[in-house]
Amino acid sequence: MRPAGGLAERPRHVRLGAFRLLDARGGVVALRAAVGLLEDSDIKVRTWAAQSVQRWRPSPGERRGDVEVEGLLDRCGHLFSDYVLRRRKWEAGVGG
Repeated sequence: MRPAGGLAERPRHVRLGAFRLLDARGGVVALRAAVGLLEDSDIKVRTWAAQSVQRWRPSPGERRGDVEVEGLLDRCGHLFSDYVLRRRKWEAGVGG
């Protein structure tokens, strides 16, 4: 899986800048960006993306039960224990 919008072809500093902006925004936007970079060609970018996913929490004003959030969390489930993944899904209102 490659980052959306052709970001994979961009120079590292551009990928990092875009990621930092999206990560700072938080919510599903940050989760989407981080999951998209989990397979980046640069190990440091992948590591930062994984750390972002692991500290992700839904924003207070976000819609609960978002199917996209459930799919994103499933794609990066290997970064969590079963308990933590269930907890993140519960916080986001997904995953039954």
